[in-house]
Amino acid sequence: MAKKQKVTRKQLLKEPDKVLTFTSKIFKFIMENKIYIGGALCTLLILLSLVAIVGYFSEQAENRATSELADVKNKYEESLKENDAVAAAKEVKADFEEIIKSAVGKEAGKQAKVILANICYKAGEFEQSASLYKSAVPDFSDRPVMKNLILAGLGYSYEGNKKYENAIESFEKMASSTELINKAEVLFNLGRLYEKADQPEKSKELYQKIINNYEDFVFVDLVKEKLAG
Repeated sequence: MAKKQKVTRKQLLKEPDKVLTFTSKIFKFIMENKIYIGGALCTLLILLSLVAIVGYFSEQAENRATSELADVKNKYEESLKENDAVAAAKEVKADFEEIIKSAVGKEAGKQAKVILANICYKAGEFEQSASLYKSAVPDFSDRPVMKNLILAGLGYSYEGNKKYENAIESFEKMASSTELINKAEVLFNLGRLYEKADQPEKSKELYQKIINNYEDFVFVDLVKEKLAG
């Protein structure tokens, strides 16, 4: 399949304003026929044109934010070729934060928040990554698979900061999801975390559940060793 060519910001600006052209035609029609058009119909036509304008500029803003996000992602990936995760994160953090701030409610802003959370996690900035992941959860409440991935990131961030009870809470939310596709892995993480939280009985209970229900789990031998020990 041919690779989709990226539309530049310059090309977007050069595109004909179809919606604005449509709107101008509406106003022209209203002015030329104002004697024959009733007030209610005239108002309706004006409102429809305004809705079209709002939708047009909203789409344009989303396109610009998406383009900016792609540029910043590329900047981060290029930085990683020469720098470690800490330096690369420092280089792009302000750019991501600007997109998050300017694209509130837009898909690009939501994605930027999750990507920056992952970047902060890789840089060992667990406090900030947890904060970003936590604020991103409501953004994907209608997309359970993505929401579970964010909860996993939140759990790992809490674990990195040694906040085991908070990490357990995140993975417990994942475990209760009906859309979960990696239940054994979630149970395994919960077992580890309960160990770290000094709750060995709860940990063993979860490990036993893996053995009973997920014999093909990639770490099942490790789970057996933990139970045997």
